[in-house]
Amino acid sequence: MPADAVTIDLGDRTLLPGLIDCHVHLTSDLEGDFYLAAKETIADDALRGAKNARLTLDAGFTTVRNVGARGFADVSLMHAIDKGFVPGPRIIPAGHALGITGGHADETGFAPGVMEQGIENGVCDGPDACVKAVRYQIKHGAQWIKTNRALLINMYAQYAAKTYAASRNKPVIWWLEGDFEQYTVTGTQTSALTMAELGALARDITCAIKANEPNAIVAMNHAPWISNDQSNAFWGAMPMDVIDLVWVQGAGDTGTFLNSGPTNAATATYAWLFQKTGRHIMAETSFATAGQNDRWTTASAANINARITEGVIGVNVNAPGSNYQTQINGLASQLNPVCQ
Repeated sequence: MPADAVTIDLGDRTLLPGLIDCHVHLTSDLEGDFYLAAKETIADDALRGAKNARLTLDAGFTTVRNVGARGFADVSLMHAIDKGFVPGPRIIPAGHALGITGGHADETGFAPGVMEQGIENGVCDGPDACVKAVRYQIKHGAQWIKTNRALLINMYAQYAAKTYAASRNKPVIWWLEGDFEQYTVTGTQTSALTMAELGALARDITCAIKANEPNAIVAMNHAPWISNDQSNAFWGAMPMDVIDLVWVQGAGDTGTFLNSGPTNAATATYAWLFQKTGRHIMAETSFATAGQNDRWTTASAANINARITEGVIGVNVNAPGSNYQTQINGLASQLNPVCQ
């Protein structure tokens, strides 16, 4: 204990750390008036939230997760507390609650044309509309979407089912989200996942795809900018028993990724990635920077054959030049086979 620490004797009282409530609606009261939303404004909600925030803090709760508020009143309340305008707990806001037309998150019981809600208010039908609704909430300050995991996995499942219905005899390669590792980065994520949690999410997404599209081929991204330790931890957590390929941004005239540096020199190569994952690699040419030139069709056959030896079996050229077809025709006969 520091020499200048102040000791406060509380006698026989028990001191608890701040409590956390994971389901609150600070901007609402149970007043029994189900038509209140048609009679009050968002300003009323925010002021009511200030009252309830003080009561919640006085009750010993120092963090709450607000799981639905009109007009982003919970986001405004969070900012007011953070700036010291009003007392209250730390708020993790969700913005509007999400639900189907006529469902729990919609304003019902009114005549047609009164209190009609849309995507901006969290009312959405089907995966495409719900994706837009989620993005709209996040754009305006939501830090937590209650159903994002289930919603995300369900969207992959639905897209896979539609893909299979349209292409039963032709497998489709799914390139899962680039920089998937970013969801574990503390500081950039409101609630960062552990590597184990990320691996579980990757498994659930992959299995949702394959359950609905039996001939799907799933490729997981390798972020070429992460450190050696992060790379090893990431691939150690990935469910390689269900992942078929790896994809990465990289050039064809070098076996080292363009993001290679002091912190990732050991892992920023095709050879390491192939050896670590045991999966063949698909490359793409954006290199995480807009305007990069294609460095595959301009590479020598010897260079590309070296990449094939390092595990590369295909390339997505984002911006092919005008002589692209001529270049690949010239290379084709000189390349080693990649088909198994």
